[in-house]
Amino acid sequence: MPSSIITTVSATSQLYVTLAVVRDELGVPSGEDDRLNRLIASASARAITAMGGRRILAETLTETFRVPGYAAGDGPADMIEPLRELCYLSRLPIVSITSVVEDGITLVANTDYDFHPEEGWVRRLSSGYPAAWSFETLAITYVGGFATTPSDIEQAVLSLVTDAYRSRGRAPGLKEIEVPGVLREAYWVSDEGLPQAAQDVFDSYTVRA
Repeated sequence: MPSSIITTVSATSQLYVTLAVVRDELGVPSGEDDRLNRLIASASARAITAMGGRRILAETLTETFRVPGYAAGDGPADMIEPLRELCYLSRLPIVSITSVVEDGITLVANTDYDFHPEEGWVRRLSSGYPAAWSFETLAITYVGGFATTPSDIEQAVLSLVTDAYRSRGRAPGLKEIEVPGVLREAYWVSDEGLPQAAQDVFDSYTVRA
């Protein structure tokens, strides 16, 4: 189901590894901080892109769903076919839901809807029992994302930073070089240009449509 998202309260940062962790891993002095901060920002941005634009750390969002073919006010509610019971949100896990507004009517938690934090769905209820959604426009304001960076994402981003730092004079991701023949190079990279191990981690956090 198509949706649009407005971020109403952004996370303070979407950097997925700290300067202290990077310094400790590389064993470099504070004089390199400017360069390291640039590499952290670049690696975190690449992670977001690799996860299909998903920002991992918690933010407050309003996600609006519209029935395909209908904009607000295009037709009466009885023209809309019943939809599925579960409506999936884009930013997981769901920390909390502030409001659910169905065609201008604010629904009541645990009476008109409930939700699953990890699976990311919001379910329509009728008299406390599951029912099919039926609306033209559904707006859900919620907090979604992790309070802190998951350890596997932190390690994947750290690997991008350390590889970039150490790769002066060589291509990032280079795993092998050979001379007889003359020269053969091999790289640990995915189709997206990231080391495959990091790409595998980011793929596991990509929300599939």
